[in-house]
Amino acid sequence: MNQVPNSDNPPRFVLFTGSCMLPTLLPGCLLRLEPIAPAHVRAGAIVVLDHGGDLLCHRVTHRFAFGRHLFFLHKGDAERLARWGLGSHLVGEVAEVLPGEPTSERLTDGPMPAGPLPVSWLATVLCWGPGRKFLLPLLRRFSSHLSYGSSTIWALERPRKQRLRRQRTRR
Repeated sequence: MNQVPNSDNPPRFVLFTGSCMLPTLLPGCLLRLEPIAPAHVRAGAIVVLDHGGDLLCHRVTHRFAFGRHLFFLHKGDAERLARWGLGSHLVGEVAEVLPGEPTSERLTDGPMPAGPLPVSWLATVLCWGPGRKFLLPLLRRFSSHLSYGSSTIWALERPRKQRLRRQRTRR
């Protein structure tokens, strides 16, 4: 059942610093969250989920029950791929968005808020140049700790494999 914020259950505010919900939510805006039971979340709602200690602000695309568990399929508006999440990871539903100004301090303090995006961007920039020889082994080693790490490595190695295949066919 929806919980109404009161003195025992005050609304929570979260500073949004990611880019996964562009253009709906801009970095630097303040989100007012209201607690909601997982069973009452509708498809299309913008929610905040606890994802291993990090907060994700995504739109719910599907909701379904399997056994005693409730699952969500959720994704950012600017993302192509969706993720699965448990209903128990739900922190709250976004009830109001207060505009804010993104500053470099807000966006660089603490861990990177955009998840795998900085890793992919860094890999794309460095691996097409001279950094390919030293960065690919590092990405291979730490890919289990990074979201989408293996797909990033596959995309970077693919041109090399195609080039080797062309060289073999010429011989």
